[in-house]
Amino acid sequence: MWVEVGAWTYHYSDQGDYSWEQARNYCQTFFTDLVAIQNKQEIKYLNESLPFHRHYYWIGIRKLGGTWTWVGTKKALTKEAENWAAGEPNNRRSNQDCVEIYIKRQQESGKWNDEPCNRRKKALCYKASCQPFPCSQRGECVETIGSYRCECYPGFRGPECEDVVQCAQLEPEGARMNCTHPYGDFSYNSTCTFRCQEGFERRGAGTLR
Repeated sequence: MWVEVGAWTYHYSDQGDYSWEQARNYCQTFFTDLVAIQNKQEIKYLNESLPFHRHYYWIGIRKLGGTWTWVGTKKALTKEAENWAAGEPNNRRSNQDCVEIYIKRQQESGKWNDEPCNRRKKALCYKASCQPFPCSQRGECVETIGSYRCECYPGFRGPECEDVVQCAQLEPEGARMNCTHPYGDFSYNSTCTFRCQEGFERRGAGTLR
């Protein structure tokens, strides 16, 4: 089954229940990965849109080397992004290294709980709108509900990071200048070297980037 949100879609396994590993394999086979929860708005949407299932749903967090980690991005779960239910994670019976989300639970609906990875639950997947190559390959694509946004790498800007930061055009006196411009004349990452004409002495750097 699927729930559509603009260009970004959520999907869940309505035909069967899976261990965490099986759930991730299901998601990666048919979609992008187990869902990565990014904000409270997303949690609210999922809790309102998904049907109740008594075993709840696996999400894309797992304890790796003692650290709770978003498996899709390999980024550690930050304190600000934590959404644990009261008293969780408690690792009560040890080896509770995988995470479920309580959907439509009477108490603490939308919160997370650590569980043994071999328990069988629904797979909660997402299909990314960040594929294959948005952001002009000049920034990091960040999924948002209904769309995505680009966090541009240094030197680039614009909604899709399509614009290159421009530099001042150089016009040295008495010097020969040789430049390379990977992104356009006198823009980010342009490099110029300077060699004096006969009778002149250079003041300043021999190379500018």
